[in-house]
Amino acid sequence: MFNRKNNSVIATVPVKDSEVNQYGIIEPKNSEDNTFAVAKFLEKPKATETKSRVGVIGKYILTPDIFEYLEKVPCGKD
Repeated sequence: MFNRKNNSVIATVPVKDSEVNQYGIIEPKNSEDNTFAVAKFLEKPKATETKSRVGVIGKYILTPDIFEYLEKVPCGKD
C-alpha cells in the first residue's frame, strides 16, 4: 500500500462498540479500495465520542513529515 500511495499507512481493524475504548480510532475522511484518508485520530475514545469503529492495530509506515506535525501536538489526553 505504501508503494502504491507513496504516503503514510496505518493498519486498521473493525472493532465492536464495546472495544472502541481499547484502540486508537480513526475517523475516515473518505475511502477507496478498502483504504481510508484519515480526518481525525482519537486515542482510546469512549464509544459515545465517535461513530467510527475503525481501530488502529499498531502497524505504521510513516513518512518523515510526520515529525513536523508531532511537534505541534501537546502530550497526553484532555
